Amino acid sequence: ELGENGSRACLFGANGKNYVSFEDGRDKDYNDLVLEVEGGVDILEEQIDLDYNVYTFAFEDRSLGDYDLNDVVVKAQRTGLTTVKYSLEACGGNDALYLRNISGRLLNGDTEVHGYFGVDTKSFVNTRENETRYLPVQESITVPSSFSFADEASQLYIYNATQGYEVHLAVAGQDPHAILIPYDWQYPVELTCVKDAYLEFNNWGQSRVDATDWFEHPEAGKVYTLSVFR
Repeated sequence: ELGENGSRACLFGANGKNYVSFEDGRDKDYNDLVLEVEGGVDILEEQIDLDYNVYTFAFEDRSLGDYDLNDVVVKAQRTGLTTVKYSLEACGGNDALYLRNISGRLLNGDTEVHGYFGVDTKSFVNTRENETRYLPVQESITVPSSFSFADEASQLYIYNATQGYEVHLAVAGQDPHAILIPYDWQYPVELTCVKDAYLEFNNWGQSRVDATDWFEHPEAGKVYTLSVFR
C-alpha cells in the first residue's frame, strides 16, 4: 500500500506528449487512469550549476546595430570557490565602451575597452579573421563564495558612454542585446548577424525549449575561429 500520504498521481512526458497518470491505491502501477495533456503545462524554471564551465558574455552596443554580438566579448570561468578568471577577448564596437560590475585591478570600469588593447575606438579588435590577432586581456578576480553566473547581481554588463546607456543581459521579452552562454563560444565575425552565423538562433529566441544547442553549430566562415580561452 502507498500509505495515507503516498502520491497517487504523477506527470510525465513521452514521445513529445505530456501525461498525468493516477493510482487508486492498490497495485502501484499508476495506470488506473491516464490522461493525455495537450496544453496548459507550464515550463518550470530550472537552474543547473554550471559555474565551472567557460562562460561567454557577448554584447551588442547599440539598440539598432548589426547584431553581430561582438562589440564586447568577455569569457569567464570559475577556477575556485572564490576565484573567477575573466578574459576580455574582443571589441567590435566603435563607441566608447566600459565594463561594469567587475572589480579587478586590471579589468574594471575605469578603462575604455579599446584602451586595453592600445587602440582607438574606431578600431576592431579580434572580430576580423584576416587582421592582427590581439592577445586577450585576462585577470583572475576574487569573488564571494556565494558567487553565481546565474545571479543578476554578479553578472557583467557594459556602459556605452557615447550613447549614454547600459547594456545588461536580456530577460524574457527583451531583444537580446547581451547574452551569456555557458560555453567557449565562437562569436560572429564583424558585420555578420548572429542569426546568419547560427541558423537556429531565432528558433531558440522564440522558444527557449527549442534549438537549445544552437550555439554549438556555427556556419563556416561566419564566426571568429581564433578565439581560444586559456
